[in-house]
Formats: sequence, structure tokens, C-alpha cells
Amino acid sequence: MNSFLELLSEGGSGYISQEKCSGWIRIMFENYNCIGIGTQDWKMDRLNLLIKELHIDVVASCESNVDWRQTSDGMLDLLVPRMGKRGCTSHNTTGDPLHKAQRGGVVMAAVGRMCDAVSPIDGIGRDPTGLGRFCWLQVGSGDLRTYLVSAYIPHKPPRSAKGETNWEQQQCFYHARGEFRNPDEILIDNLLSLFKGWREAGSEAILVLDANQDVYDGILATRLSECPYNMCCLLQQAAGAKVPNSHFRRRRPITTIFGSNGLTVGDGMVYPHWYGVGDHRVFVVEVSAASLFGGKFPTIGSPKARMLNCKIARCRKNYNNVLKSLCNRHRMHEKLLQLKVPAESVSAADYQLMHNKWDNELGDFMASAEEQCAKFKSCQIEFSPTVGLWLKRRSILKWILCWHDGKVPDSRNLERAARRNGIESPLTSPRDDIEAILVACIGHLMELRKIAPELRTKHLRQCLITAIENGDEEAIQEITRIRRKECDRKRRMNINKYVKPNQGRMVMAVQVDENGTPVWYDSHEDISSQRIPGSMPRNRRLSEY
Repeated sequence: MNSFLELLSEGGSGYISQEKCSGWIRIMFENYNCIGIGTQDWKMDRLNLLIKELHIDVVASCESNVDWRQTSDGMLDLLVPRMGKRGCTSHNTTGDPLHKAQRGGVVMAAVGRMCDAVSPIDGIGRDPTGLGRFCWLQVGSGDLRTYLVSAYIPHKPPRSAKGETNWEQQQCFYHARGEFRNPDEILIDNLLSLFKGWREAGSEAILVLDANQDVYDGILATRLSECPYNMCCLLQQAAGAKVPNSHFRRRRPITTIFGSNGLTVGDGMVYPHWYGVGDHRVFVVEVSAASLFGGKFPTIGSPKARMLNCKIARCRKNYNNVLKSLCNRHRMHEKLLQLKVPAESVSAADYQLMHNKWDNELGDFMASAEEQCAKFKSCQIEFSPTVGLWLKRRSILKWILCWHDGKVPDSRNLERAARRNGIESPLTSPRDDIEAILVACIGHLMELRKIAPELRTKHLRQCLITAIENGDEEAIQEITRIRRKECDRKRRMNINKYVKPNQGRMVMAVQVDENGTPVWYDSHEDISSQRIPGSMPRNRRLSEY
């Protein structure tokens, strides 16, 4: 028991500065031992928090234990939303999907500005066997390029295993093809063959992996130290000491980051157990961008955000209908047929300009269709038919005020919408009456906000019952997807409310009622001394400054 407690309390080694210096790329690796998609969502939140706090550029991992064919969102969709990502996941796809929690799997992804350094041609690669043993990224081009590989070498399971371990998956695959060597031996040979080609071509290489063998005296480490690989433990160079044990119940160092001798290493850190999302340590190392890909990020314009959500059947259907209507109205098919048979007098340059003009016109129609078929919810109040009626009425009342301001040249649509929503004589009522009705409407919406979640639940339940009675399978799937997604969002919001730090600026002034008289406090000492219900977390945060 004492040795077990020592392992849990053992700290990390090395050093990583809180702020990352310019010209350095940070690589993070961890054995997740199951990322818990759909069962342990806190792990993904923790991972995204670490990426932001540690300023990570390349995220690598193994044992994600997910069959991504059975999930609605991929790993890159869940990884640091609203940030650019380029990479891949690799898992066993050689058989039919059985369980969502499939053993093994690796991840390698570039995050943020590092995405621009990934080669646009053949910059991503996976295990060609489909077993999900490794995946890689290529950064840089020309004479200076580096391959970053994430791999997992399985270990032989005990006799009590039930045939679901990563070792047994690969062993079954190889035995069916007449290969009876151990899976770890085959993977080591495949990795060495891959690195040999890259190193002989003059490229640099980085290998992050859980080797399940000693990373200093093991077979793989010994072979990598030889020519032509010339690879060693980068973390030992950065931290000045050998890497400690990775798993909290083991003594041997089985996880590290190998790199070729042409790379320049900066700081490195091996964090304590339980710092990441699993029961393994988190490994972070800094590598010079100049030694990785020359240090110059290519100037690539970021693509504009697309509004079309192809995962929703309703949006796909509306998008296709609107785009088809626009193409028919502007005779896009006839123009394309004319371009296929150009006139003899048209030069090659003019013909190219005509094609570009047609492409740009079609692109404008696609963007217009996306805007018409996509709607974004504010989520400030749960939607239901009752809430929708009052939201529509509020919108029409604001529309009437715009008419009073002279901003509505044609009022026929306004009058029609007002009659449909029970607003009598919208244009003859004084402006003050419209403003009073608007205030009352907003007040009623605030009252509805308290019972809006209940109304939303009843509305979705009734829609589901109606779809089941009509036998509409597509509607049943869509309603079920909406209910599941909203349930996940509520759970995340409840967790984030207590886990994530407060957002917003510091409190600059506070108004307090003293004997019915409002009194303002605007100094640090006065605000900190006030005991105001509901503002204590913000006051505590202010006291830290």
C-alpha cells in the first residue's frame, strides 16, 4: 500500500514555461485508456482545456478505445471546437462494427496555426492494414520535411482475455493471412521500414508511442538508435533525465517521444499521474519550428465558415431545393452545355475566363442557398409553439417600429404578418401604444422562460408520438437526434457552470440599496467588503487581482 501511495503522489519531471515562445512547436502525447465518448464527456472537456492552457500545437494519443464508425461526431469534431484542425484518427476497420468501445486506436492532429504547415498533398497517412496501429502527419515540404507518427504497440494479454483486446484483434487478422508472428514484432518491423524510407530520403522523423516495452533497453529503442534512423528520446534531452513510468501501476518507462538527430529540442515536461484524462502521464516537448519545417508558416487564407449543416436531413433537403431552384431560374445547365461546345473564335484565355465566371456564379448560388436553409438558435429560451408565437409577435412589433422610423418602404407584408398574429390596425396605432405592447410582450416572454424547458419537452414528445403514429422513420430519427443533442448540451452547461472559470470582465462598480437609497461603490476595497447575493464568485475573482 505504501508503494502504491508513493506512485500516486509522485510528481512530474522537466519544465514547461507558462507562455510559449515564438518559433517553438509543442507536441503533447498521452495514452487516454478510453476517451469515453458518450459516457465520460468530462475527459474531452479536460483535454481541450489542456490544449489551450499549455498552448499545444500537435496533439497525439493512443488507446482512444472508440470505433468512430459508430459515433455521430469524429475526434476532430470534438477536439477544441472553433479552432482549425488537420489530422486523422486510426482504428480497427477490418471487421464489422460490434462495440462502440473498441480497444486500441491512435490520434495525430495539428491544431491552430500548425494546420498550415501540414503538407496539402499526402500530408496525412494511416495504417494501410486497417488495424489502426499508427497514423502520421507530414509537415513542411521540399528539402526540409518532418514526419510525425503516433503508434501503439499492444502487449500480450493474459489467458483470461475474452478476445477483445488489441493484441487479439491483430493476431486474428494476421492468422487469417498466414502470418503467425506476434503482433508487436510485425508492427515494429512495419514502423522501422517506414522510418527507413523517410530517413534515407533526408526527412526528419518524430515517433510518439506507448511501446509497452522499455523505451531505453527495448527492441524498438535499440533499433531506432542505429543507422539510418539515428533517433533518441527527445524528452530526455529536454528534461535532462530519463522519463519516468507512464502508467501509475507500472515501474517501467514504456511511453516517450522519439526524434531524429536533426531536430532542435527546447523545454520538455512529463506531468504527474492524473493530470490528463487517463491513468497515464501527459508528455509535452518543444521542438524548434525551424528544424521541423523551416519555421515559416505558409500564407494560406482561412476558408470562410460554411453555414450548411449536412448532418440535419431538413437542412440538406432545403439546401438542395433552393439550389435547384436558383440553378433553374438562372439557366445554369444551359450555360454549362454552351461552355462544353465553345465557338471557334473563342481563345483559350477567354474560354478559361468564361468557365471561371460560371464557377463563381454557381458558388454565389450555393452560398445563398446555405443562408436560406440554415437557422441558428440563440438558446436563450427553449423553443415551443407557444414560445414561437410570442417570439413572432415580438418580431412583428419591432417591424412596426421600423415602419414608424420610415425604414419599411412597402408595408403590405407587414400588414399581412400582423393580421396573422392578431395585431389589429398595426399602422394606425400610435408609436407609444406599439412600444407599450412590445414591453408587455417581452415581459410575457420572460415569464414563459421559466416554463419553457417543460413546454419544449412536451412539444418534442408530442412530435415523436405523431411521427410514430404516421410511421415516419425519418422524422423519428430526426426528433430522437434533437432530443439527445439537447440533453447533452444541458449536461455540458451544468458541468461547465461549476468547472469552467467565470467569464467576463472584472466588477468595476456595484450598486447596493441601503435603507431604500441606491449607493454606488467603485473602489477595490469597497466592492470587496460588500456581501452581495449572487455576486460572491465575481467578488472573489476580483480579490485575486
